[in-house]
Amino acid sequence: MSVPPVGPLHGLISAGHAAGSALGAFLGGVVFDRFTDYAPLRAGSIGLAVLAGLLALLLPHRAAQPATA
Repeated sequence: MSVPPVGPLHGLISAGHAAGSALGAFLGGVVFDRFTDYAPLRAGSIGLAVLAGLLALLLPHRAAQPATA
């Protein structure tokens, strides 16, 4: 039985996380400079979190596989 390589997948996830962190910090500063308040940023973050939760509900469910010895 072969194990699929997870290194490239882990690298892509880490790179995406780093890019999102940098972009989020930058855009947070831009929004604060534009509106002099963090309220629009909070509203946008809540909206994105709700959207992510709804999209997660659309993922297909797989039945659990019984463990084999």
